[in-house]
Amino acid sequence: MLSVVHIDTSRTWRGGQLQVFLLHRELIRLGVGSRLLTRKDGALHLRCEESGVPVEPVPFLRLWYLPAVFTVWRKTLRSQIVHAHDSHAVALAAVARSVNPQLAVVCHRRIAYRPTGVLSDRWKYRHVDRWIAVSSEIAEVLRDVGVGVDELRIVPSAVDIEDLQQQATENTADRLRSEFSIGAGSPVVGLVGALAPQKGHEALIAAAPSILAAAPDTVFLCVGEGRLRARLQREVRRRGFEGAFRFTGFRRDVPSLMGLCTVIVAPSLDGEGSSAVIKEAMMLGTPVVVSDLPGNTEVLGGVGVAIPVSDTATLADAVVMMLWRRVEGVTEVCLRSQLRPPLAFRAEHAVPMLGDVSAVLWELPAGLIESGEDGAAGIAQRACAEALEETGFELPAERFEPLGPPSFPTPGLFAEMFHFVHCELNARDIPG
Repeated sequence: MLSVVHIDTSRTWRGGQLQVFLLHRELIRLGVGSRLLTRKDGALHLRCEESGVPVEPVPFLRLWYLPAVFTVWRKTLRSQIVHAHDSHAVALAAVARSVNPQLAVVCHRRIAYRPTGVLSDRWKYRHVDRWIAVSSEIAEVLRDVGVGVDELRIVPSAVDIEDLQQQATENTADRLRSEFSIGAGSPVVGLVGALAPQKGHEALIAAAPSILAAAPDTVFLCVGEGRLRARLQREVRRRGFEGAFRFTGFRRDVPSLMGLCTVIVAPSLDGEGSSAVIKEAMMLGTPVVVSDLPGNTEVLGGVGVAIPVSDTATLADAVVMMLWRRVEGVTEVCLRSQLRPPLAFRAEHAVPMLGDVSAVLWELPAGLIESGEDGAAGIAQRACAEALEETGFELPAERFEPLGPPSFPTPGLFAEMFHFVHCELNARDIPG
């Protein structure tokens, strides 16, 4: 029988630990001699015990702790493969390989960061026989540091579809809405991930004012724990919309929380491999908005919306475009509340007059913003061109002013954004 020893040294529960758990569990079901060494009382150890999956906890699973090194060596003596799931695990596997040259070492890479070139890293990675990358980007990074094509395989991360669908039920959603004080009709924007700098929580906070302006009852659900929690909560309070944010902390019912969400966002800044969160959202049929990191776009495969990294304005627009909610079985689309109706329908507003001449309201067809016409200046330049083409008026760009914020006329259907501008004319502007 094939014998594999998995090593995961993490104390916390993140996407990598879920993948180790699923792989170990399924190998056992297939009859493979799979064993898992992980940190005693860590999240992976506790999850295995709760689920009845065999696990062998080791205290202080680090290279500098000699009892841990001895335990790993002893437990891998009769194994054929040791599968290292993080950098510390690779170091422990390298020591075991030094004592037992017949042992094959597999290294699993789930992050898109380049391995460092320090001496200790070069030593441990020399003992790796095969590499598993969860995305094409990570595979490219590994090839750049000298990993051969024959030593490398791309295996995307997995999703437990059965468990996902079982947890994300409507009854569960009702209970969670009550737990987090979320109204029955309020749309929920979810961000699932550790509260770490690379996950993009600050981008979501920066985008929140625009989203709330369009859909004031939106609730932002941040699922996960991490060292940035206090800072993120302070920033939410400083901006004055703490009532719209819920920080759940570490949860074991993540699929249920995802089932509660109207839209899932993943505005990661860097390092993403093969996001299980994006895959799970897609399996649940939930719209996703992600940053356009190579790992994220590879998962999307042309489905969903990818936005530039750190572009908070585009993030807000994409979420508003996708925001919709179900109330008593009816789908409601959230339009931007600031969209102004035509002047003709706003009788309470005075119409500009040109001296004794009756006012004339010119209605111009929309023009397409061309490449290079960026920002407010670009929009004003396009307005100049359209005014000249449609009316013959040659007007300076500085005369055009925004008429409210931009808007999505058909959010959820088309990604077309309208920019409204106006220019007040006087008699001197009229040709002839």
